[in-house]
Amino acid sequence: MKKISFILSVVLASLLVVSCGSSKKAANKMSIGTEIEMPLSGKEYQSNSEYWRYTSEGVSPQMSVAKEIAVQSAREQLAATVQSNVEMVVDRYAKNFNIGDKADLTQVYERRALTAVSQTLKGSEVIGEKMFRLENGNYKCFVCMQLSKQSVKDEILSNFEQDEKIKTELDREEFKKVFDSEIEKLK
Repeated sequence: MKKISFILSVVLASLLVVSCGSSKKAANKMSIGTEIEMPLSGKEYQSNSEYWRYTSEGVSPQMSVAKEIAVQSAREQLAATVQSNVEMVVDRYAKNFNIGDKADLTQVYERRALTAVSQTLKGSEVIGEKMFRLENGNYKCFVCMQLSKQSVKDEILSNFEQDEKIKTELDREEFKKVFDSEIEKLK
């Protein structure tokens, strides 16, 4: 009888150890989660030296509305990024050429530059789109939009040329250098 209870104890103890060990492994797997690949997230959808790019998504019961939401969101984020970058360029240019001492002229530069950005944003384009139907029947659309850095620079310079105050103070080549240098830092 002692022999049977000893064997039974060993078997129960080993089962307990095995079951505890496997639950630990299962818990570890669950805590990591499942890796997913985001649509339109590859290198070709990221900003580079030639383009600003932004990917966004939209969800709606209607396919066309899901796409509109995604496009509008991407355009807004693209606009915010470009405007922020252009403001940095104008501030740097103003500091390099002591335009900052002339507050009203700096404001004219900024206003003209931001006007150029908003005009150029109309030329942003969708370079990628993926549509999914969700389990609840809604549609989820991912879009990636891009805007050419060269077209923004050209439009800014064109707008600067239209203002007499700026035109007399503007050094086109230096502005181009500052623009290229500052934008290159942001890649």
